[in-house]
Amino acid sequence: MRPAQRCRPPCREGRRTMMKPCLVCGEPTPASRCPDHQLPDTRKRTGERRTARWARLSARLRRMQPFCTACGSRDDLTVDHVVPLAARPDLAYRIDNLQVLCRKCNSRKGTRETLGGDPPAGSSSPLPCRQNLGLTSHGCSS
Repeated sequence: MRPAQRCRPPCREGRRTMMKPCLVCGEPTPASRCPDHQLPDTRKRTGERRTARWARLSARLRRMQPFCTACGSRDDLTVDHVVPLAARPDLAYRIDNLQVLCRKCNSRKGTRETLGGDPPAGSSSPLPCRQNLGLTSHGCSS
């Protein structure tokens, strides 16, 4: 395996990036794998997420509820899909499928609730019933 080298000519914005050995063949490359050994991208794409429509809806929801649904924080608010886009892309702009969360709570929610998964055993979701927020009525008793 060759030692790390700097690439020439300078890369983006005049900076030089460190070359690293390809994980498969050991040839110097700026990424983890050389072009010959790149893995195919198998992620499911749901389309463009940052649209003008989404920006307006997100801003509107954050104005309507200027605090995190889970912890009450007023800092770094985001709008999260209750049912993930990967599971139901048709619910992308439905207000009853959206909730305001701070970035920390949104990140913590992460994969725990993706594709309808339940919270880990022994823990309860920090998110209150949506009926209590006045966002929807669905007959929930909590």
